[in-house]
Amino acid sequence: MQTRNTNKNIKFILYFKRNRNKLNIFIAFFFIVLCNTNLLAQNKDSLQIELNKHTIEDTLKVNLLVNYANTYQYANIDSMIIIANNSMQLAIKLDYKNGIANSNKLLGLAALHKNNLDSSINYYNYALNYFEKAKNISEKSSVILSIADVYYRQSKYSLAIDYYKSGIDLCEKADNNRGIAFANMSIGGIYNDLGNYSESLVFYLKALKLFEEIKYTSGTSMCLSNLAATYSSIGDFKNAILYISKCIETNKNNENKESILTNFMNAGIVYGQSGDLQNSLLFFNKAYELAKTIGDEEWIRAGKTNIAEVYYGMEKFDTALKNYLDILNDTEKIKDDNFSFIANKGIGKIFLKKNNTKESIKYFLKSYAIAKKLQLKQELHISAGTISEAYEKMGDYKNALEYHKIFYKYKDSLSDEKKDRRVQQVQFQYELDKKQALLDKNKIVYQKNKEKQHFIFIALLAGITLLVVIILLMYRSRISEKKTKQQLVLQNEEIQKQASRLEDLNKFKDKTFSVLSHDLRSPINAISSCMMLLDEKILSAEEFEEMRTEINKKLISLNILLDNLLKWAQSYMKGANSTVPTIVNIYEIGKNVFNISENEAKSKGITLINIMPEDCTAFCDAGQIDIVLRNLINNAIKFSNQNDIITLNATHDDKNITFSVADTGIGISEDKLKQLFTITPDISTYGTQGEKGIGLGLLLCYEFIKANNGKIKVESEPNKGTIFYVTLPKA
Repeated sequence: MQTRNTNKNIKFILYFKRNRNKLNIFIAFFFIVLCNTNLLAQNKDSLQIELNKHTIEDTLKVNLLVNYANTYQYANIDSMIIIANNSMQLAIKLDYKNGIANSNKLLGLAALHKNNLDSSINYYNYALNYFEKAKNISEKSSVILSIADVYYRQSKYSLAIDYYKSGIDLCEKADNNRGIAFANMSIGGIYNDLGNYSESLVFYLKALKLFEEIKYTSGTSMCLSNLAATYSSIGDFKNAILYISKCIETNKNNENKESILTNFMNAGIVYGQSGDLQNSLLFFNKAYELAKTIGDEEWIRAGKTNIAEVYYGMEKFDTALKNYLDILNDTEKIKDDNFSFIANKGIGKIFLKKNNTKESIKYFLKSYAIAKKLQLKQELHISAGTISEAYEKMGDYKNALEYHKIFYKYKDSLSDEKKDRRVQQVQFQYELDKKQALLDKNKIVYQKNKEKQHFIFIALLAGITLLVVIILLMYRSRISEKKTKQQLVLQNEEIQKQASRLEDLNKFKDKTFSVLSHDLRSPINAISSCMMLLDEKILSAEEFEEMRTEINKKLISLNILLDNLLKWAQSYMKGANSTVPTIVNIYEIGKNVFNISENEAKSKGITLINIMPEDCTAFCDAGQIDIVLRNLINNAIKFSNQNDIITLNATHDDKNITFSVADTGIGISEDKLKQLFTITPDISTYGTQGEKGIGLGLLLCYEFIKANNGKIKVESEPNKGTIFYVTLPKA
C-alpha cells in the first residue's frame, strides 16, 4: 500500500520499491494460502537429482516436475513455465487430474509474475474446474482467492470482492483461518485504494484479529503496517504512529531482516508525514544501517534518499545535497533511472533554495527527461511547473512559457485520470447498490409470495379436512377386510419361510453327513486300526512310537474338522443371529493366529510375516473372522515347503478393507480352484508332509465371509504359490 504525502516540501521515497512490493504481497499471499497443497518447497538441486533418477513416466514424475517448477518462481519465470508445461503434458497423457490442476495453478502464477493477467485468470479457471470436480475445498478456495488477487491487480474491484468473499466462505468450511485473514486484508486494501478508509479499517482490523488468534507473526506485521499507512493517509498520525510502533514491536524476534527493514522504512515515513522529523530520521538511519548489513543496494539507496529528504525538510541543505550527490554518483554507475530521477530533482530543489537558479534548472531538466522516459505523469506535471517558474525567475520567458504549457497539458491529463478513477469508484458503488436493490426486491417478492402461500394453505387445509373425514369413513368400512387379507398374507409368508428353512436344514444334513462320512471315517479308521494292532501286540511300543507323529496329525486334523463343523452347525442353526458384527482389529486377530501357528510353521521351516497395518479395522464378527484366518493360514502352512514364506497384508479404500494371506507354496491347479468353496468330498488334498485335508475349512470361510457382507477370492499358480483375498466393510 503506497502512503500519501502530507508535507509539500518532503516526499519520502519508497516509491518504486513499494510498487514492486504490492506485487510481492499478492505472490506471498498466493503461496501462503496454498500451504495445504502437495506443492512442497524442496531443494532445487535435490529435485533435479530425483528427476534424473526417475525415468518412468508416472504420477510421481508429474509431482516432481511440479515441485521443480515451483523452485524457479523467484529465479527464472521462463524456466518455471517450461517445466510446468512439461508436467502438464505428462499429466494429460496419464489422465492425472491432480497433476493437471497443479500445473495450471503454477502457470497461472507464472503469468501473474509476467503481468499477463488475462492468461493468469484462464489458467486459474482451468485449475478451479478440476478441483471442483474433485470436490477439493481447500485447493478450490486457494485458486478462487488467487483469481481475486488478479482482479484486484486489474482494478476490477467489484469482481475481486465477490471472489474474496467466495474464498472466505470456502476457507471457513476448510477451517483455513490464515486464508480468511489474507482475504479480509486484501478487501481492506481495495477499500483503501477507493478512498473508503473507514471500511478499509474495518477489514484490516478483522484480518489483524485473525492473524493474532492464529499467532501468525508475518501476517500480523503486514496488517499493522497497512493500518499505520491508512491512518497516515487520513491524517490520524496518533494512530498511525501507534500501529507502526506495534508493527516494530511484533518483529523484535523476527529473523527476517528485510521484513524488519521494511517496518523501519514505514515508521520513518509515518513519522515524517506527521512532522516528527527527528524520529523520522532515526528510523531511516536504522533502515539504512540494516540495509548495509543485508547488502541490498536498492534498499541502501532508498534509505539514503529518505534521509536526504528529511535533511531537506529540516533545511539542512548542505547535508541533504551531499546525500543526493552520493546517490547520483551511485545511480550513474548502475544506470538506475528511478533513483537518478529522485537525486536530480532533490539537487535541483536545493540549488533553487540557494538561489542558484541556473544550476537548479540543469538538474530539473535531467529529472524531467528521466520522468518522461519512465512516463511519470504526476512528476512531469510538477517538474514542468517548477522549471517554468525557474526560467521565469531568470527572465527566460520563452522557455518559461513552453514549460508552462506542458504543466497545463499534464494537469488536464491527470484530471482526466482522476475522473476515470472517480467513474470507476462510482461504477463500483453502483454495482454494490444494484446488488442491494436486487436483494430488497427479492425480499418484497418473497413476502408477497409468503402471503399468497398462506391464503392457499388455509384453503387447502379446509379441503384436506373434508377429504380426511370422507377417507376415514371409507377406511373404517374396509379395515376389517384389510386385516383379514393381511393375516392370510402373513400366514403364507410364514409357511414359505418354514419351507425354505426346512429345505436349508435338509441341505445342511446332506452336507454334514457327506463330510462326516468322508473326513471322519479316514482318521478314525486309521487310529482304530493302530489301536487294534497295538492291543493284539502286532505292533511293538517302538513301532507305535514311530507312528505317533502320524496319529497326532490325524488327531489335529480331526480336532480342526470338529471345531469347523460345530461353528458351521451353529451358524446354520442360528441363521442370521449367529453373526454379530462389531469394530474388529484384523491386525490383532492375525497376530494371535500367527502366534498359535508359529510352532507348526517352524517345524516345517516356514517363515510367517505380518505386514498388516496395526490400525487395520473392519466391521465384522470377530469369532467368525478368527476361524477364517485360522483356516487360511493352516492351509498355507499345509501346502508350503521348507524355506517358503507366508505373508499377511492388508489395503483399504473409503468403504472396504481387503486383507490377504499369501504363500510361496505348491499352489493349486486350475480344475481344483473351481471347486474350492464347495463341499465335494473328493477334493481334499494331502499337504507337503502328508497332512490330510479337512474338507470343510474353505466352505466355512466362504459362508462366514458372505455372512459378514464380504467377498473372498483366490489367485494361484502351481509351484508358485497362492493368495487368498478377503474383503470386508471398513470400520
